Amino acid sequence: MTAPAVYYFCFDREQPLGGPKQIYRHVELLNASGLRAYVVHRRRRSPLGWFEHEAPMLRFAEFQRRFRPRLDVAVLPEDMVTEPFGKRMLDSPGRKVIFNQNVYLGFRALEHRVPSPYPYLHPNVAATFAVSEHNARFLRFAYPAARVIRVRNGVDPSRFQFRRMSEKEPWIACASKAHGALFTLYHLLRSRQSRGRGLPDEFRFALVQGFSETQVAELIGRAAILLFLSTEEGFGLLPLEAMLSGCLVAAFAGGPMDEYLPGESRHPQGDLLGVARTIERWARAFSSGQRETLQKMAERGQAVAQRYSPARERQSVIDAWRKVLGPSSASAARVAGKVEAPGRRDRRPRRESAQRTQATTCTSRLSNRC
Repeated sequence: MTAPAVYYFCFDREQPLGGPKQIYRHVELLNASGLRAYVVHRRRRSPLGWFEHEAPMLRFAEFQRRFRPRLDVAVLPEDMVTEPFGKRMLDSPGRKVIFNQNVYLGFRALEHRVPSPYPYLHPNVAATFAVSEHNARFLRFAYPAARVIRVRNGVDPSRFQFRRMSEKEPWIACASKAHGALFTLYHLLRSRQSRGRGLPDEFRFALVQGFSETQVAELIGRAAILLFLSTEEGFGLLPLEAMLSGCLVAAFAGGPMDEYLPGESRHPQGDLLGVARTIERWARAFSSGQRETLQKMAERGQAVAQRYSPARERQSVIDAWRKVLGPSSASAARVAGKVEAPGRRDRRPRRESAQRTQATTCTSRLSNRC
């Protein structure tokens, strides 16, 4: 029996975001498990280079030559299916899967339009993958007739290595999102710090923006705290990567991150003063030699992050594709037979281009206190 192939479409822009990284990750996992899969870019001549991978890539013209509508499956991001190109893809012959990594992004892309049918209800859409229960609940509520399948994200401990608080530096890494809240909080803290109140003088801020995966891993490995104020996430990879690296995470409650953020990390949405007080309390404990309490909190975060292992991610992706392709598919059977036992080291292929800025100098992005 001829085996199907899977084609994951990805936007062309070279911008460090979790969505494209997970698209490439799925392609890697499927190929390693015996199912042919490719990343498809419309115009790029080379794969994305800000993270390490070995996912095979095709340009759109090559996809058009290869795609077999009766057999293969094309996977489209949630914000691509709302574009004219995405609609043409949905209307073209062949099965499609929508990979929804952020319901807010997908709905925002629709704006005021009410398409008929909505992309998730298109007759050519075989399933929708959702990366969190939060996403899945939204999609099932909006589209009760749609087939929504949860797929798990994973974080790689060989990339994001745990460091004890005794090895950390007095840095607050800041996710470059929700800039209004971020800079409000930044100046709340910096104003008090400049007058000898709140944050100890040694603490610096570092904006996580424009870095390769390796540089992000280095930064959050060295930072004691991660500040993450976005409330419109589909999953939120960075906080989980930070927890695996031993960071304390300060964030708002609500949304998909509630499934993994420890209670001490979550604050009522909009409570910037509460977040500021938490960060000051953690920073004072860090600088006054009371790091054992912080260490216990970091270990609790690490234990949660370890549940999102590469092995569980791999099994989740394979299970999702077995549902799409059907258990009788020769390809699906081969995929199921090649799954490694949980606990074995996830040997991810590596590819990453050189980046223009070293993580050791990234603190200048937000603060001049380098």
